[in-house]
Amino acid sequence: MELARRERERAERERRQAEKSAREAQPVEAQKKQEAVSGQTVIVRVFVDDQGRVSQATVANSRPGMEAYEASALRIARQRRYPSGKSGWVTVPIKFN
Repeated sequence: MELARRERERAERERRQAEKSAREAQPVEAQKKQEAVSGQTVIVRVFVDDQGRVSQATVANSRPGMEAYEASALRIARQRRYPSGKSGWVTVPIKFN
C-alpha cells in the first residue's frame, strides 16, 4: 500500500513539473499577447448627433495585435444609443474579459 501511494505522489509531482515546463516553454510573445488581451479596455471616441445616433467613431488607444478587439469595440459603440438632444464627442470604454 505504501509503495502504491508513493508511486502516485511521484507521478503527480512529475505531471505538475511537466505542466510548469510547458508553460515556461511558451514563446515570450505568446505570453505577452495573452496577458495583453485578458481584461483589456478599448477606448472608443464617438460623435453623437442630436437624435442620439453615432455619426463617427474612432479608437482612442489603438495598439498592435488588438485589431480584432478594436473592430468589435467600434461595432459595439456604434450600435449603442445615446441620450438625444445633445450632440458632441463622447468617450466610451469597452472592456473585454
